[in-house]
Amino acid sequence: MAMAEIEIYSHKNGYGRQRVLSWMGSLFGQDQCNGILPQTWRRSLCQLKSTRDKAVRNKNKEMLAKMRMTAFVLPRPLELHGIPTTSSNNSNSLSSSNRNNLLKKLNTTVTEKKKLERQLVEKDAKLTASYVAFRKVEMVVEKYQKQEKKNKLEYRRLIQDLEEKEKNLSEQLIHYQPINVDRRERYKDTKIRQLQSKLVEAENGFQMQCEKMNQYKADRDKLKESKKYYKGKKRAKSQVDLEDELRQKDLVIKRLRKEKDTLEAQVENIQSEKTEGRAVVLKEGPHPTSPYTNDVRHCFMTLGSLGVSSKNMSKVAHTVLRVIAKMNTNPSDFPSETFCKAIAAEANLVSSIHVGEEMTDTQYATQHSDGTSRNGVKVVDFEVNVGTNKTMTSGLIEVHSGDATTQLDAFKFVISKVAALLDEGQNTDNIMSEKAKLLTSKIKNTMGDQAAVQKSFNKQLQEYRKTILPDVIDNWQELDRETKRKMSAMNHMYCNLHTLIGFATYSDTALKDLEEVWRKVYGPLGVEDLREFQDKHGNYTWKHVDSATQRLIRTVCETVAPGGNQQAGVIGHFNTFMKISGVDHCRVKAFRANRFNILFECAAGVYFHRDHVASMFENGYVKASNKLLRAVLADVKCKLLLAGTRALGILHKQVTEPYWRIVETDTLHIMDLSYQLQTAYHKVQQWSRDSTPLLDSKLEPIFQLPDGNAVTPIMDEVFHSLYDECDESFNTWTKQALETVCSSILLVFERRCHDQLHGKYSNVIPNEIREQTSTMEKSNKRGENDFGYWAYLKQSKPSLGMLSAEGTTMFKCNNTAAWLEALSETNPDKYSMVLTRARKERRRWERKYKQREDDNAKYKTEKLVKAAMVHQETVLKKNNERDARKQFLEQHGGPCKTPSDVSSFLAQFTTIGGKLKWLKTQITFLKESFPTTELSADIFKFSSKGVQFDIPTLTSHLLQIIQFISSLKNNSDQDQIPSNQDEDDTTLFDGIERIKAKFTKHLFETRECYQSQINYNTSDSESENSNKSSSDDDDDDEEEETEKEQSLSDDDSDVGDEVMGLDIDAKPGDVVVTAYEDDWYPGQVMSSSESDSMLTVSYMKRQHCHKTNFIWPKVCDIQQTDRKFVIRYNISIIPDNSLRYFTLPEYEDITRTYNKYWNKWFAFKQRP
Repeated sequence: MAMAEIEIYSHKNGYGRQRVLSWMGSLFGQDQCNGILPQTWRRSLCQLKSTRDKAVRNKNKEMLAKMRMTAFVLPRPLELHGIPTTSSNNSNSLSSSNRNNLLKKLNTTVTEKKKLERQLVEKDAKLTASYVAFRKVEMVVEKYQKQEKKNKLEYRRLIQDLEEKEKNLSEQLIHYQPINVDRRERYKDTKIRQLQSKLVEAENGFQMQCEKMNQYKADRDKLKESKKYYKGKKRAKSQVDLEDELRQKDLVIKRLRKEKDTLEAQVENIQSEKTEGRAVVLKEGPHPTSPYTNDVRHCFMTLGSLGVSSKNMSKVAHTVLRVIAKMNTNPSDFPSETFCKAIAAEANLVSSIHVGEEMTDTQYATQHSDGTSRNGVKVVDFEVNVGTNKTMTSGLIEVHSGDATTQLDAFKFVISKVAALLDEGQNTDNIMSEKAKLLTSKIKNTMGDQAAVQKSFNKQLQEYRKTILPDVIDNWQELDRETKRKMSAMNHMYCNLHTLIGFATYSDTALKDLEEVWRKVYGPLGVEDLREFQDKHGNYTWKHVDSATQRLIRTVCETVAPGGNQQAGVIGHFNTFMKISGVDHCRVKAFRANRFNILFECAAGVYFHRDHVASMFENGYVKASNKLLRAVLADVKCKLLLAGTRALGILHKQVTEPYWRIVETDTLHIMDLSYQLQTAYHKVQQWSRDSTPLLDSKLEPIFQLPDGNAVTPIMDEVFHSLYDECDESFNTWTKQALETVCSSILLVFERRCHDQLHGKYSNVIPNEIREQTSTMEKSNKRGENDFGYWAYLKQSKPSLGMLSAEGTTMFKCNNTAAWLEALSETNPDKYSMVLTRARKERRRWERKYKQREDDNAKYKTEKLVKAAMVHQETVLKKNNERDARKQFLEQHGGPCKTPSDVSSFLAQFTTIGGKLKWLKTQITFLKESFPTTELSADIFKFSSKGVQFDIPTLTSHLLQIIQFISSLKNNSDQDQIPSNQDEDDTTLFDGIERIKAKFTKHLFETRECYQSQINYNTSDSESENSNKSSSDDDDDDEEEETEKEQSLSDDDSDVGDEVMGLDIDAKPGDVVVTAYEDDWYPGQVMSSSESDSMLTVSYMKRQHCHKTNFIWPKVCDIQQTDRKFVIRYNISIIPDNSLRYFTLPEYEDITRTYNKYWNKWFAFKQRP
């Protein structure tokens, strides 16, 4: 092997043959190498090298070992081959010299051998000493191991003793622990009845004893008389016996009296306890730091789930016990606010134990999962279905990111918490505990939305479950491959209600495309034709990207639906108008685009109220005073938009609403939903070609219940309004909308329901899968409900932590309070164990959740810092590139300013690459120096569809950019006016003074308003003086001018003869009402002309505090008024007691008439 390595080394470094032969002579001796040809050496060494390389390539370890152990044999010299050598004449002398060399080498070898033997002895001695030391250490280790084993045995014995003592103490604690109030009441009532019966028996016995005592008294009196008889005589023996008997009877009487007093005291105590207040036990011991009882914790957990705040929990409990239960309680004895805040964390752990108990008892569980984000906080939600209509929330955890890996880590954290609380002695730091693996193995199905993250999570969960099955299932390795595959497989199902959101999204897109066709044929739709909703180019602007049909639905809901727009809407007015119209309630609700079926449901309601909304504006009940109301008034009159709304409403009644009901049917197996979806798919496919059947109210239902009954639509007022008689054109537009929407819905079916339509769940489902999915829910609505309640908690209680918010949500949604109530009746020991364990484990899990929150915050901080660093690097890179471009341009003449510079600078370069680089650098520099949006973005590009632009194209683009920049500079030079700093300062000062003067004017008007209110409430005598003083003030006040602008011009062709004021016969002295754009005003006709339609009117103004009152202004407000703006004439005005303020008896009718007039002529004014 060494010879092969030498050959490899020489070959690698390029050493010659002579160098190798000199190595061989030094290694084996020159005399041994004499007579061997160089070719022989080369052939032998090359053979060894090839053998070694072959063994290395084939990884033949045996061959390599053999080469290491085999000694190298020198090639035979020439004389051995029969070839004469040049030194044959000197063989004797050479032999003697060889012999001397061999002797020298032999002596050297013997010396080295002795030296090696000495070294071997020394090494052996050191090895022996090391072994002795190692043996000593080993004995010490064995000693410590024995001691450790002994300590472990002693520790186990102590643990057993402690567990036995704890068990005895638990039994004693359960024995002495107070039970709940109801059982305590029943026990006391039973005891009272027993004592009352005993009291009756005692009273009867007492009466008998009294009779005996009376008899004994009579006997005693007789004995006294006998005693007197025998007094003075010698006492007989019989007398002594009688005295002893008398003393015994006296003792009996005393004992009976004592028993009577005791019974009377007991009765009195029982009656006072029943009639007066009763005490309640709140703590487990008499010490002030003793923990509160489990019943108190159960009660306060329930109060927290019912929405009682931590500040009011003790107050509520004290009030209920004091007022209803008539118990003697002291508010200071109840838990503090700190306890009430911490009880939510214990509720979390109790509910986790509840979930673990239910998962342990089930065979096939379904894992529901979803995610959301609120205020920048990402949250994942986990529920587990353990039976029919029995879905329980197992965790609601905040995470630092929304990817599938993070979601799986959160799932492991949740399942480990449940497992740790089920097994009291389990190490919670081990996330792969046996109990956690067992619970995970029970999850056979998943339910969620069809988001990419959810699909990735399902895949990772299945792989994770597959890795833990060998640790859970006995004899896993002995199972066959097919059995392992079936046990490892999971059924991944997706929420069927999310399909409705897809319906809405794609329906809106389809309607948007259809409306583009309608616009080409019929023009703008609804509000799009109003000038105030258009930009400067005359194009309609809408902040949302949805269709015009959804715009109508959205704006109507914001206007009239409960919970709509509180500033611009008329919700209260619409409800009042509904009562006037005889409609019981509003059929629309607040529009939330992400809600299931909201688009279709609100569309049906909007179509039902279409005439109500239009009539409310047209009849003047409400004035369209803002843009939202004017948009609704314009859109609700557009028949094309109403046709699209009607189409969505019909689909709501015939498809989406029955589909929702069939999804939430408990008796329908989730695998049987495939047939329902296939039926609906074929029906919608037919309607996409011809939607005429949908316009028939007697359409056959498309969904059926398991018992064979059809899911018929709800035929209410909304349903009948959708099928009211319509003209042919309106039905045609509705059919167009229906067919377009049905075509888009087919795409949703294909994407979201592919497995049910054409995949593995479309045909006959194996019984094994049906059994595994027998209790599955068909939607993930429970997760949405959990998120809604969690969001409500975070909004109403912002300081609520992750553990407490999760605990309150789980305790309420899982109905853990009822589980604890039942547990206290059926298994009091377990009830006590669950609550006690939650109390003991609370602080540990608080630390774990706090650590999780810190980890999330750390991750977010690192992410932000990393993003900032990347941004800084990007900015630095751009700056360096900008500086490099600037330096490059300066080296070659600088930036181009005129078109002539392009050709002159370009001539500096002789290569095509240099010219391209210079052109691209110039274009990029000008783009950065003069950013503009008026030039096309293609001019600044260097390629198109993967093809690089050539030099002429880039030169043309550069010339266009330079010409455009030159034109901008010329325009700016012409428009630039020298500024005068003094004039600017004066303008600024004047502007500020005007603003201050405006507020000063409002200040005086406010004072006048209050003063007028005081004058309005004075007596008649005082009002005369006030009138006189006010008239004096009128002479001193400055003139006040009120300008009103009527919005309709005299030559407005849209007004025509329909304006109600053209035919009035107003004479001087008559009072008329004129409509202006801001409001209506009464006034007195000063003069009229029969030749034209103009009137000269002196107008009144409204009082500031009471808008229904009018006053004559200090300076007469005389205006020339066109008759077409007069909405009432010859009306009466009534003065008040002060004769200063006037009211109009017909105020409400005038306001309604004005609203009707305004909605017709002013609402759709072409505003700039």
